[in-house]
Amino acid sequence: MNQSQVGNSNGPRRTYVVTESLLKRRNHFFHARNEADGEKVFIKRYLEDPGFQRERFVQELLAQKQQHPNLLYPLEFHDSTKIGVFPFISGGTLEALLKRLGPMSIEQLKPVVEGTAKGLEHLHYNGVVHRDIKPSNILLQSTNPEIEEINYRILEKGNITAQIFDFDMSRHPDIAELDEDERGMTLIYGTPRYMSPEAWDTPAVDRRSDLYALAVTIYHAISGEYPFNGGNAGEIMFAHQEKPISKITEYNASLPQDFNGFFQKALAKNPGERFQTPEELARAYVEITG
Repeated sequence: MNQSQVGNSNGPRRTYVVTESLLKRRNHFFHARNEADGEKVFIKRYLEDPGFQRERFVQELLAQKQQHPNLLYPLEFHDSTKIGVFPFISGGTLEALLKRLGPMSIEQLKPVVEGTAKGLEHLHYNGVVHRDIKPSNILLQSTNPEIEEINYRILEKGNITAQIFDFDMSRHPDIAELDEDERGMTLIYGTPRYMSPEAWDTPAVDRRSDLYALAVTIYHAISGEYPFNGGNAGEIMFAHQEKPISKITEYNASLPQDFNGFFQKALAKNPGERFQTPEELARAYVEITG
């Protein structure tokens, strides 16, 4: 793929020249530039029609509201080729940062937790459950436009904006029919290591499933480990649903002991025993962090 023409029903067609191909399991991603003005963009080609329909529905729903700084909005969609064009975010994903620099301190992660929680608040207020919160779906952007590469020193100063993206697994009551395949079979959504216990049984999860996934993200970011793991999806499911959580201080002894209680609550098997809103979870994290 060297060129992609992405249509916009409200404007002229634009030609984007791909500069880098990025592999991902469910979809194809590309870095590209607008041939007319050289603007850098991020292109997503959806391999599944329901995923494209979900993303488009959620984005059109959100477009009716004031834009939220902690969500990534598209520049345009092209229905015939199932392509979305998004602004280029130079800082990359939280996943890429962790792979490059390793586990973060609790202070470094604080702006990411606060920003992601605010983005989730906006989604949930508008009836959307993301269903796939994880480090690769959290983008980081420096508040200084001249800085492209994010590092932990920048995070410590709080000079970043975290943005949630990738809504092709998202749930909203108006598109619940997309949770069934062509045979009428109900499907399950999420990434195994980040899926709440209830997400393995039903797609009809609520905001507390997103909060569970955010808690797994936090746990992994500050320890380099996962609270529940296994050699395959079945083992991971069993761990989420049945096994007790490993104390995070066993992996990172420098962490405040209060984080053991934080994760006991955030990753409770029963959704009613967890934090009930993103704001509540983020506040508890900040109180421990100081």
